Amino acid sequence: MNRTFQHVARARSSRSGYTLIEMLVSMGVLSMLMAAVGSALMVGNQQYFRHKAQHDAASRASLGLAQGLKMLADGTVVTVAQAHEMQYVRPKVGDDGCYVIAAPGGIGNTMTSLEFGDEIRIYLENNTVYLDNLDDDKPPLEMAEGVLGLSFLYDGVDPDVAAADPDIPDVAPEAVRTVTVTLTAADKPFHPEGVMTLTRTVRLRNHL
Repeated sequence: MNRTFQHVARARSSRSGYTLIEMLVSMGVLSMLMAAVGSALMVGNQQYFRHKAQHDAASRASLGLAQGLKMLADGTVVTVAQAHEMQYVRPKVGDDGCYVIAAPGGIGNTMTSLEFGDEIRIYLENNTVYLDNLDDDKPPLEMAEGVLGLSFLYDGVDPDVAAADPDIPDVAPEAVRTVTVTLTAADKPFHPEGVMTLTRTVRLRNHL
């Protein structure tokens, strides 16, 4: 009889497996690990899509700036020269798609030899760069979104600096020949400082 009880005791003690409490504890630990991993993945995905959106916005800002500069290069005379916005007049375009030449003697010596067309305003509002034709009733054209800053130099001169420094001549809009545009946009993680800065200089080729 004692041998039988000893055999049964050894059989019970040699069984492998987990008790109900051990299984519940294991499932709890596994659940916490899965929650932690899922949370980390979610945060990583959010950061990725946020950075991707910023990079896409910066790319669109770059394209918008290029388009705006192309239009600005066709300008004739700058009419408003401010540090963070500007206005200029572009040549008048005829029905044939070509610029309209001014009548002899009809334009002053400091002006262009082309007839004036629409007046254009470039400005930044709510992180969006707009190009507004002041001579029509259409809404402003969105040139670039996600823009943090927009500034202009006229023939290399900052109008705000010139206004504060008596040794620097004030900017005369009608005499401006070159415009330097600087645009900043958020761009992480593709730029270490988190900001992309674009600077371009354009010559008003129709300002003769």
